[in-house]
Amino acid sequence: MIELDDLIEYLFPDELLEPVERAALLDLLSDVEPRQLQLACRYAAPGSWLTTALDWNDLASITRRLESCVGKAGMPPPLLVFVDFVAHQLDAVRTAEQHRWIDEVGIRTNLSVGALRDLCVSANARLAEVQRFYFIVQLQADGIDPDRYLLSVWLQQHHSLEEPLHLDDTPVTLPEVAGLLPELLGQAHAALGVTTGELTLEFVLPRGLIGCPVDQWEIDRVFPHRLGTSYPVVIRSLDRLRNLSIHGTWRQKWRWLADNGHRADPDAVHWLLEPGTRAPAALRASLLREQSVVALAMAFPPKDSLDLVFDELSAALYGGVPVVLWCRDGALRTRFEPEVRQLLNGHGLAELPIQVMRLRQQADEFDSTEKNLGRHITLLWDDADRLPRSFSGANRLRAPQ
Repeated sequence: MIELDDLIEYLFPDELLEPVERAALLDLLSDVEPRQLQLACRYAAPGSWLTTALDWNDLASITRRLESCVGKAGMPPPLLVFVDFVAHQLDAVRTAEQHRWIDEVGIRTNLSVGALRDLCVSANARLAEVQRFYFIVQLQADGIDPDRYLLSVWLQQHHSLEEPLHLDDTPVTLPEVAGLLPELLGQAHAALGVTTGELTLEFVLPRGLIGCPVDQWEIDRVFPHRLGTSYPVVIRSLDRLRNLSIHGTWRQKWRWLADNGHRADPDAVHWLLEPGTRAPAALRASLLREQSVVALAMAFPPKDSLDLVFDELSAALYGGVPVVLWCRDGALRTRFEPEVRQLLNGHGLAELPIQVMRLRQQADEFDSTEKNLGRHITLLWDDADRLPRSFSGANRLRAPQ
């Protein structure tokens, strides 16, 4: 009966706010733009909550509904998450006012100061994420000529629908793809109105190209430099996007990364320093067992193969791991773990794309040789919240019913 009482209290809590607190909140939100409210709701509320049409001018109704949302045990309630995310979009004065309101409600409801501060850090990290833009390159095997690929390029801002920039039905070689990138990147900057630092480059690649050093492709005829020293360059698995049966665990692990990736957590990374030290089936089981293990770091490259094979990389994909980092050069294997641990020291996994870009920049700054980890590192970064429409189950072609 005690457990039942606790469950009822959790599912049907008393009203979160006192009347005075609710009135103060409505006053604080009165001049917030609807777009900012929508963005905060997307971050704080359950996904099903957002499927209904809402009147963003009816602040009383919005706050009441957020009050009724059941959050995670031990975490700040969704309403406080919402208000904190709104606060981070405002000027310094209004931000301070809303944070004072959050602190007062949090203290009254026995939330720890640590939980409230973590809330702030998480909102900052997520706000930076939603302001990023993506240049997405997909290469698909031609099917006739093994050395040619069909090229597609899209632009996207965070979770908005992607917009096509380049769709080619004429197969091209990899050198031709590299030659097309500078012009396409120029078009992307003009279309999005963003600087280099605001654009992340994602390469959606089949297994046969997963080890291709796309971050080392050179751009700019006047001042040739490596792509990965100007942009965060990551790859995505075309095979995983196509296989809907393994998306469930992937989404769960990505959700953990999205919620916790702003904090340094060494236990979130599984290390493999030699190939063959873990059987692929055992590795997959280990990755599945711990939801918080969201990254695999390998000091060696995956096997060369045109298709998925029974190896460590496939175990990571089937184990739902959204982040895989590896060294492409076997001669640098002994340097991989200490240098990557130093890279992660004091940083959350969410910072990894930027940290890897800095590692690539350091390779040019301090070492003119090719024997530098920054020139031989691949980062697979699979965002489960941003699936291109062509890979979404809801948008796949189906037979007429």
